[in-house]
Amino acid sequence: FSPPGVGKSFLVLDLTASVAMGRKWRGRRVRRTKVVYVIAEGGGGFRKRVRAWVNHSDIDVDEFDQWFGLIDEAPNLLGDDYAELAERIAEFGDVGIVVFDTTAQVTPGANENSAEDMGSMLAHCNAIHQATGAQVLLVHHTGKDASRGLRGWSGFLAAVDAALELSLAPNGERVMSIAKMKDGDADAQIAFRLEQVVVGHDEDGDPVTSCVVVDADMPDEAPTFRPAGKWQRAV
Repeated sequence: FSPPGVGKSFLVLDLTASVAMGRKWRGRRVRRTKVVYVIAEGGGGFRKRVRAWVNHSDIDVDEFDQWFGLIDEAPNLLGDDYAELAERIAEFGDVGIVVFDTTAQVTPGANENSAEDMGSMLAHCNAIHQATGAQVLLVHHTGKDASRGLRGWSGFLAAVDAALELSLAPNGERVMSIAKMKDGDADAQIAFRLEQVVVGHDEDGDPVTSCVVVDADMPDEAPTFRPAGKWQRAV
């Protein structure tokens, strides 16, 4: 979770694609497993990001497609869509991670401050886990006051097993910190930046670009939260 524009979707893609391909992620071992990524918003842009990651990582496309599946639609996790979705996920084989990007897009009309709505969504995520054996990873936002963490229901953080928080450092680098890790080490931090790469050319011959995650040095100053509104930034 993070404010908009910090790069959480890029980082989640980098993490889960590395797991799917059995490659170390930022120097850390992974256990290879299939991944299903539910693109609930911005499908076209996300596919460019996938192409950028595959090209930059020098990955065989056919092998990648066998291990990293895409569902380009927005299921409603407040209703009964989860049961059909679990069946579709199972069609990919032995899946270890299912990503929903973003939480807001798979809970249309929900009151994010409501324990009933968010509790229902999390219960359906757990049902998908029980049906498929996969870990469910939600891409989420902070609220207007980013220092207060996850947007919406105050019980959200307590209900999840782990939470990764992204923030922007004063020098422009991005930092991932562990906001919660059930039964694990919560001290690790990772600094990264987004590097623009060319993924092709359009019909006019102009370059089509996207970004990939690359390592960065940990900033000397602690990350801060960038205000979202223009008046907040002015102040």
